[in-house]
Amino acid sequence: MNNDRVYSVLPLWIRRQLGKKEAFRFIAGFALFAVLFVAVQIILLWAWNSEFKSEEDRLKRVRDDIAAASQMHPRQSPSGRKPSLNAIVGVRSDQRHLYGPNSGGNFRCLESGEEIPLDEVNDDFCDCADRSDEPSTGACGPDSVFHCGIDSASNFKNPIPGSRVNDGICDCCDGSDEWRKDVALPVDVVLDSTVQKRLGRYLTPCSYTCL
Repeated sequence: MNNDRVYSVLPLWIRRQLGKKEAFRFIAGFALFAVLFVAVQIILLWAWNSEFKSEEDRLKRVRDDIAAASQMHPRQSPSGRKPSLNAIVGVRSDQRHLYGPNSGGNFRCLESGEEIPLDEVNDDFCDCADRSDEPSTGACGPDSVFHCGIDSASNFKNPIPGSRVNDGICDCCDGSDEWRKDVALPVDVVLDSTVQKRLGRYLTPCSYTCL
């Protein structure tokens, strides 16, 4: 009786083409196909997520290794490695003109108002209470930020945390956060270029990836 009811609700064109047995075989086959299709999609999604998480974990280990190495070997900032004030990086485009000498030849902190010698800007030591003297470094702690060279164009958002400057990983699509050319990653943590492209995350030396 139940089979008759199920058969009676099938579309007319199916009932015309198939008898009861054939119709139920068709339904059972279609249901099995649907279940297998969904199962395969779930397995593929799980495999992709696992691979993506593995690569993300590897990138995190890269950051941790570089951070640990930086603590063991404090960075030196000879004048040759400091970005020129004429082409300073990490600053909002509407504030770049403020990074020059005032009438006394000093730099005036943008908000807190202290004056410091111009050569103490970007010396990897935080002098201004408002952290404005270190736009190109992460010297001013976890609250420091770095503005990518192209406004609103980074792999995450603009600005990025100052702790990600010169860490060996390209967070800005224009590569401006990795302005130091002496940062090299250990050979065992370098990712293949195809993996970097698939993740949308790139290691130094940075390429221009802005769209």
